[in-house]
Amino acid sequence: MKRAAASPRSVRTLLGERAGSIWRPTPAIIFSYASGYRDAIAAHNQATEIGQPARGTIYFAVDFNVDAAAMPLVDQYFRGITAGLAAAGGGSAKYKVGVYGSGAVCGAIRAAGLAHYSWLSNSRAWAGSSNYDGWDIKQAGKIAELSFNHDYNEARREYGSFRLPRDAAALSAEVTR
Repeated sequence: MKRAAASPRSVRTLLGERAGSIWRPTPAIIFSYASGYRDAIAAHNQATEIGQPARGTIYFAVDFNVDAAAMPLVDQYFRGITAGLAAAGGGSAKYKVGVYGSGAVCGAIRAAGLAHYSWLSNSRAWAGSSNYDGWDIKQAGKIAELSFNHDYNEARREYGSFRLPRDAAALSAEVTR
């Protein structure tokens, strides 16, 4: 859900007309409860602005190889996300939480009950990624036949996707630039 390159938001289209939202902090932030809370409110506002339906999922990215020392910070970040989405929704979260990252991150955040869905990064050398089987979406690299920059993603079950309203097509094109 981004408006400019410096913005930490993006919308990704997955599997045809279905869409998923991913919040990517840019530049890399210090993960904390407070930063998760702020990111959740901003992501909620952006999702509402583009017309993402209630109960759709916003994935929050942890796009680096998290070691054991940093995992408690990531946990606090997702606790802040949970609280921030509830606050932005007037006491009840309008959107579900998804986690994007390594197998270790996806597994830990899902096990803590802090995310409904997980999106496994294509970085298979990252902690826990080679044996993580709890993913809803798995980033799977590139398709050689396609000549444009892309990421191929495989979804094996419902992953919190949604359809944007038809009148949001123009807004969606602007937001993803």
